[in-house]
Amino acid sequence: MISGDDPRTADTQVSMISAAGAQGSTAVADIRHADTQISGFSPVGRQTVPPGTGRQAVRFGRETMIAGILLGRAPHTLSSQHARAWATGLLQTRLLPWKEIEEDGWHTTSDLLIQQYALFPDHGWILLGGVVRATRPPAATDAYMLTWAEEALGLADPPAWLPGPEHDGTWYAALPDKKP
Repeated sequence: MISGDDPRTADTQVSMISAAGAQGSTAVADIRHADTQISGFSPVGRQTVPPGTGRQAVRFGRETMIAGILLGRAPHTLSSQHARAWATGLLQTRLLPWKEIEEDGWHTTSDLLIQQYALFPDHGWILLGGVVRATRPPAATDAYMLTWAEEALGLADPPAWLPGPEHDGTWYAALPDKKP
């Protein structure tokens, strides 16, 4: 084992384990708990999470209902094209091309069709992940759509919902002592 001066307090421990194979055993480094840079490799940068992200958000358009988890916000000064580029960079995964939904929103899926994402304006640009989409019924009320979102997101304990800053059909799960 390679470690600091005292293995019990070292930030990094690298264990050598044997992987038995047909031709004998091979030493393999187990660095799952390493928290330092290994020579020749760049350290993984720690991403900061913008305030308010990680909570549920719902968007009701004329034709579509969208629910997901808030992943990020971008300034309203970005054009639609720049907002999509920002979102793609933030997600750091391979995506299918963005498709327009309604007049101001965008939707994409990871290239393995596992995750869905939505991007739309609400006092800037809002990026949602883990997206669930459905057609909006013609006479749906806010209460109906919020109940749909709670069920679609699988929320056992429904949050208090707050309208977005522009209150144009965007709602956010309330955070303790914070506004959306």
